[in-house]
Amino acid sequence: MTKQVRDVLKKIGLSEREIEIYIFLSKKGPQKGTDITKHFKMHRGQVYRILKGLERKSFIEATLERPKRFIAVPLKGVIDSFIKSKKEEVSYIEQTKEQLLSDWKKIKPAKLVSPIEKLSVIEGKKKIFNKISQMISEAKRSFSLALPVFDLFGVEHYGVFDSILHGQDRSQIQVRILTQLSSQNSETLKHLHLRLKPFVNIRARNPSLGFPKFSRMLIRDEEEILLFISEGGNQSPLDKNVTCLVTNCKSIIQSFLGVFEELWQDSVKIKHLIAEIETGKISPKTRLIKSPKSAQEYYHKVLNSVKEDVLLITSSKGLIELSKNREQLENWTDKDVTIRIMAPIVNENLEATQQLLKFAEVRHIPAGYFETSIVDGQHLFQFKRHFTQENKADTQSFFDNTFYTSDSEYIQKTRNLLHNMWKKTHTPPSQGLRSITRPSSTTETPIVHTSILERRAAVTNVKYPHSRTITRKDVLDKIKKEKQLVAEEKEQDSKTMRFFGHVAWAIIHPPESLSLPEMIFGIYQMDKDSFCGRQNYMQIEMLQDLPEGKH
Repeated sequence: MTKQVRDVLKKIGLSEREIEIYIFLSKKGPQKGTDITKHFKMHRGQVYRILKGLERKSFIEATLERPKRFIAVPLKGVIDSFIKSKKEEVSYIEQTKEQLLSDWKKIKPAKLVSPIEKLSVIEGKKKIFNKISQMISEAKRSFSLALPVFDLFGVEHYGVFDSILHGQDRSQIQVRILTQLSSQNSETLKHLHLRLKPFVNIRARNPSLGFPKFSRMLIRDEEEILLFISEGGNQSPLDKNVTCLVTNCKSIIQSFLGVFEELWQDSVKIKHLIAEIETGKISPKTRLIKSPKSAQEYYHKVLNSVKEDVLLITSSKGLIELSKNREQLENWTDKDVTIRIMAPIVNENLEATQQLLKFAEVRHIPAGYFETSIVDGQHLFQFKRHFTQENKADTQSFFDNTFYTSDSEYIQKTRNLLHNMWKKTHTPPSQGLRSITRPSSTTETPIVHTSILERRAAVTNVKYPHSRTITRKDVLDKIKKEKQLVAEEKEQDSKTMRFFGHVAWAIIHPPESLSLPEMIFGIYQMDKDSFCGRQNYMQIEMLQDLPEGKH
């Protein structure tokens, strides 16, 4: 007995046990109830209940003898009887349709304050396609559909879009179809696009950009939604076992509508993607990736595929995080990738900086720059938030609304700007950096002092006549002692003047075309402990060639 016969008997209304007993009687001929019980090893009462059901459904007949036997009605007679009964039912409904609807109008249903939210489950491809057709035909303002290409083709082949193509007064309805395009399905989607183009706005997303597979959904007028259910997230083509949920729950509809709108914003017109696949020329892409997970996955995918160079601007904490990814740094080094990093270098990330210097060039910049990554001059990522190490949620929020572009012109301009900034920065020597970033302490730090005696005009700079090693404490004690002497010398009307503060000198060599002498600029910032108190001033000296004897 073929599977097709079993399927037909099941559709007619028989259970598995009823099918087994009907097939048995068809093969063996008339049988007693006891014979059937022995063959199937079932309880006698259960067998007679099944026989009674088959007899009531006109699948078997019972003899008049005692004990009576049961005979299977030929399958042809069963099918003919079933078809006839169904035709009679349909004919009766058609004949009484007008009267039924007229009587129904007389019933006044109770007025509902708000629509009742409903949820139903639909199983089977045929029923689902019928529901989709119904939703399209009932749409008044908008119809949004998100399906993979293979499902779209199945829906179109079933004639679901006919109500859009041939229906009356459908021009005011906004029909949007979102799908995911690849080189394997571009030809199929191209034909579908040509057929629906006058009536439907189709956009697609490129899987190569790291976007996750989207939920399969249909939304009508923001009033009804149909969601496909796939076991284990498997997005297999529609088959007879597929299941859908249909609901008019406003909160569910609004949630998934938000997902659809975000997907729609991240997609591009289908003709552009098809042209890219056919010509092999990838058009520049600029978008705001709103999903933190999608942005993070694509960002790391691009970093792992780097071939030539990486330029990174990050935060002080981001620098620490980079130093932890030693495996990736070693991988880049093995591939001879040029790595340049700019970030604020502070006491907290000094050790991380020293680790990174083994693999990359690291330079100091002030805090406040947008974190930016340029990979191979082809990909640019920019992050609005600074990286933190607080918890995983903060890491995810770092990738919120990530700006991405592959526009070569925009990337080159940004690259040039960062390159100019790179040239103006430097990597502080590790020892000097440590002395700057470390807080004050009484630890003895060796300071080498070179002796020299120098006199310029009325100011004498005295430096100690012998080279020796002094400590930080020695310097602080000396400054304290010198400050105490200032007050004493003021009272004694001493000719010695002591200054405390900062001094900077610069020598200017103007171009010869300006006919200006060389100049020395001295910038003084004196604090309140100086002999003359707090003051700021600038000294300018011009070096001029004087006649002999006038020096």
